[in-house]
Parts: sequence; structure tokens; C-alpha cells
Amino acid sequence: MVNPMDKFTEKLPQYLEDGLTEAETIELEAHLADCAVCQAEFDALTRFDRLLASAPMAAPAPNFVAVFETKLERRLNRRRTLLGVLVIGSLLTAFSAVLVWGVFVSGAELWQWLSAGSLWQVGFDIFNGLVVVGVTIGKIAAITFDALAKLMRHPALWGYVSVGVGLVWLWVQLFRWTNFARQPVAVRSQPSA
Repeated sequence: MVNPMDKFTEKLPQYLEDGLTEAETIELEAHLADCAVCQAEFDALTRFDRLLASAPMAAPAPNFVAVFETKLERRLNRRRTLLGVLVIGSLLTAFSAVLVWGVFVSGAELWQWLSAGSLWQVGFDIFNGLVVVGVTIGKIAAITFDALAKLMRHPALWGYVSVGVGLVWLWVQLFRWTNFARQPVAVRSQPSA
């Protein structure tokens, strides 16, 4: 069973903000004049509203928006990078699977056609299969190159490439240094008298 006062107490915040229609306002004011419980609720809500209005508003840090936008952009870039890597990996896997499947099926069909004896038909079917495989490879290559082009414009990629190149350079230098340290020192021979 719904309490009739709940209907009026729910409308009190809207009444404070002038969000009620004229008929609702008249009905609520009439109810407030007769109901001490709702009037007390309205008085408490009014005091709370005045208290909030008198409280000073805290200003955010001067660089809050810039820092927030930077963090948001980094998060979006990480997601885009991950998505790009997943898409490229999926495409390469699919390309490899299609290629292996095409070679296997073509080999089995070729053997079947050769054993049937229709060499002209076999040649035509092989040519047709090669065209289909070529078109498929072309489409996959176009999609892959498009994804790579988009990935190349991604700022995080160049950071990863720079770190990778730096690590390779460091390992090469360490390898050279360890090989240099292992080389025996040449001993000069004394001139014979």
C-alpha cells in the first residue's frame, strides 16, 4: 500500500526548483498547509538547500582538465594499440590458415583431377583457384597494410620502436664488450739476442 505522503515528499525537491506544473504546485501547497509531517520535511529540505547554497565551491586544480584529458588520451591510445595488435595478429593467423588450407585443398584436388584424366579441366581449375587465392591474398594484404598504416600513425608505436631499438643497441654493445673482454691479450715476444 502506497503512503499518500510519499507522493508529496517526492515532489518537494522539484517544488524548490520550480519544476512542478501550476496544478501540482497548488496541490502541494494545499497539502503542506494541512500536513505537519510534510511541512517539517519541506522545512528541513529548505534549510539543507540554503546550507548548500552558502557553502563555498571548491575550484579544481588549474591543470585538472589538461591532466584528465592527457590520461584519457593515453588510455584510449593503449586500447587502440592493443586492438591494432589483435587485429593484425588475427589477420596474419587467418591469412596463414587460408594459405595452408588453399595449398592442401589445391594439392588434393590436383591429384584428383590428374587421376581423372581431364588435363584441360585441371589446368583451368588450377588457374581459377590461383585467381581466387590471389584475390583473397590481395584483399588480406590491403586490409593488413591499412591496419599497419593506421598503426604507424599511432604515437605509442614510435615509443615502443624507440625502446626496442635502444634495447637492441644496448645488447649489441654488451655483446661486443664481453667478446672484447674475453680476447686474450697478445704477449710481446722478447727479441732474441
